[in-house]
Amino acid sequence: MEIERFDPDGLAARPFYHHVVRSTATTTVHISGQVGLDSDGNVVGGEDFAAHIRQAYSNLDTALAAASVTRDQVVKVTTFVVDYDHETKWPHVKEVHSAFFSEVMPAWTVIGVEALARPDLLIEVEATAVSD
Repeated sequence: MEIERFDPDGLAARPFYHHVVRSTATTTVHISGQVGLDSDGNVVGGEDFAAHIRQAYSNLDTALAAASVTRDQVVKVTTFVVDYDHETKWPHVKEVHSAFFSEVMPAWTVIGVEALARPDLLIEVEATAVSD
């Protein structure tokens, strides 16, 4: 299996994701959106946005492991942020995402949303990984 990550000419390179990820993998793993809930379904951190994002990425790690894939096999991540504000929320999103994918950067989209499935959730992170 080969995973090629790159930024085509004409698109500005970004330090925490690639614009294009191409794979020759035979298996695709889709991870549902992970949120700031612990294993018992309780919200972690109340209204603390940073706690929510750390828990969501921890849950993503759990889901990846259960699917027998690793972070470096993730090719696409989409992050949904409730009441997105570039000044206050982006630094947390960028910090946690960049630390989580410090070895290999997937394609990545961040979307501001009005709400998620529950009113007490602040962020949701979904991913697609590939393997042979």
